[in-house]
Amino acid sequence: MKPRKPTGDYEVGYGKPPKSGQFRKGQSGNPKGRTKGSLDLKTVLTAALQESVPVTNNGRSTRKSKFDLWIIGLINRAVKGDAKAGMMLLALLGRTGVALSEPEVRDGALDAADDAMFADYLQKLGGPGEPEQDAP
Repeated sequence: MKPRKPTGDYEVGYGKPPKSGQFRKGQSGNPKGRTKGSLDLKTVLTAALQESVPVTNNGRSTRKSKFDLWIIGLINRAVKGDAKAGMMLLALLGRTGVALSEPEVRDGALDAADDAMFADYLQKLGGPGEPEQDAP
């Protein structure tokens, strides 16, 4: 290829287009710009996830957003043992700061409902009907 001769004191080369190919002062490289009606990805995605769809649950028809249905499906897949869904759910919980409640810690004493259930269980097995009470 034949090298171009510089016109004047301006050298044409990499990153230095000829003066005729440069933008004029005050003129944009994209004069029309982004059209006013076009939406960005975030807006389109938000609108699609907020769209509500009819759902039948236990014979009742209700409407839920697609985002709600996605979260419910993610949780259900994680509970069924899907490792990818479990990891995604844990990451989502960590990012949002949702804290799961701590399990209730009991001192080991049985309350009245537990006593009744235990007595009923023993009676079905053929054991003593009443649990023994500690004497003070």
